[in-house]
Amino acid sequence: TQDIPEFTVLPGGPGDTQIMTLTATDESGNSSQCSFTLNIIDASVPVPVCPADTSVYVDNSCTATLPDYTSFVASTDNCSTPANITHVQSPIPGTVINGSNVVTPILMTATDESGNSATCTFNMTTIDTMVTIITCPSDTNLAVDNGCSFTLGDYTAGAVLVDNCEAIGNLTVTQSPAAGTLINAHQ
Repeated sequence: TQDIPEFTVLPGGPGDTQIMTLTATDESGNSSQCSFTLNIIDASVPVPVCPADTSVYVDNSCTATLPDYTSFVASTDNCSTPANITHVQSPIPGTVINGSNVVTPILMTATDESGNSATCTFNMTTIDTMVTIITCPSDTNLAVDNGCSFTLGDYTAGAVLVDNCEAIGNLTVTQSPAAGTLINAHQ
C-alpha cells in the first residue's frame, strides 16, 4: 500500500517535494516500510502567441527604432500565471533599422517560473511615407522663332531632388509638357 492514494492532487507546485511511504504486509501481518521523495517539477513549456506582422514608419534619416513588443505577446502555461511569464525580444527594443521596406523578424521568448521557454516570431517592416522634395529650375525666358513658336527642351536635369531613403540616381523626374513639344505662342 502507499500512504498517498492514487490520483491525489498534491499540495504545492513546481520546486516542492512530497514524501511517499510504501508499506508491504505479508499474510502473517508482518510489515515493513520504505520512503522516497517525489520532486514536483514543471517540464512543460509556456505557449506564447505573437502579434500579427506589423510596420513602422522611417524618419527623415530613413531609420526606424524598433519598439518594445513584449507587452503584445500573450502567453499561457500549465503552472505559471501570465503575469509570471517573462518575455524577451530579439532584436532588443531600441535597435535602429536602416532603410525602407526592410523586413525584420522579431523573435519573442516566453519563459515560465520553472525556466521552461518557447518562442514565437513575427515580422516588422519599415515603410517610407515621406515624399521626395523637388526644386525646379529657375524661370526661363525663351525666344520664339519666325513662326512664333519654339520646341520645348528637356528641363529634368535642372531639377534638384532630396529624398530621405532613395539614392538620387534611383529617382525619376518627368516633365509636362514633354521635351520636344512644339509650343506656339498663338495657342
